[in-house]
Amino acid sequence: MNEIQSAELDILKSLCVLLDKHNLRYYLFFGTLLGAVRHKGFIPWDDDVDIAMPREDYEKFIALPDEEFHSPFKLHEIQKTEHYYTPFAKYIDSSIQIRLDEEQRRKGEHKYLWVDIFPLDGLPDSPLRTKLLKQKAVFLKRLFKLSTSDPEYKRSPLKNMVIKIIAKLFPYKKVYRMLHKTITRYAFYNSKKAASISEINASFYIYPSEAFGTGKQILFEDAMFNAPVDSDTCLRVLYGDYMQVPPENERDTHAFTLLRQ
Repeated sequence: MNEIQSAELDILKSLCVLLDKHNLRYYLFFGTLLGAVRHKGFIPWDDDVDIAMPREDYEKFIALPDEEFHSPFKLHEIQKTEHYYTPFAKYIDSSIQIRLDEEQRRKGEHKYLWVDIFPLDGLPDSPLRTKLLKQKAVFLKRLFKLSTSDPEYKRSPLKNMVIKIIAKLFPYKKVYRMLHKTITRYAFYNSKKAASISEINASFYIYPSEAFGTGKQILFEDAMFNAPVDSDTCLRVLYGDYMQVPPENERDTHAFTLLRQ
């Protein structure tokens, strides 16, 4: 593990202790689940940690009082945290500052090392209703991304003007509330299908809810964490032939820099 991965593992351990304390279900997910299955820990070039939670558990978690979060750990969530522009929560270590991408560097923004927490939402049984929900959710996610974009970033003047107009007509918190209302109509625990719809990008992967179940323990680096009971199905939905290691030019990272610890 490198320095960033080691610090992220500590954040993940702290988060899971808190979730277990309150009997809230979670699963290692996305690249973290892939790393656990394929590498027994971090993907060597990966630089973040992801978990997913059934929506019902997620809402209970973000409603926990501040006293449950012991320094240096904090919860960042769009309805609670000022200048937070992400439609899912992050559990952060406020003692570790990082600098992210070019846009944030230009604005001089510092952020903290984190674990991403994605809610899992249920879907309707009807393929048509699922298709309509997907279309609306993808549209709202794109609108959310535009409403949180920096209008002074290096784009054409016309594009920046359009972004300013969109942000004025559709403030990001208003768009988030529209998205939240759309994607929470179907309870995770009562649905046969599920999706992690709150990702920032426009993806919309659909999983059988039974693939998550109560979960099972899986080794990640030097500790055991909860994972979907059928990780194979989840990973095939996400990555296809997930045991195939991608070539170097297809290995994605966030490319952030550790500033202070």
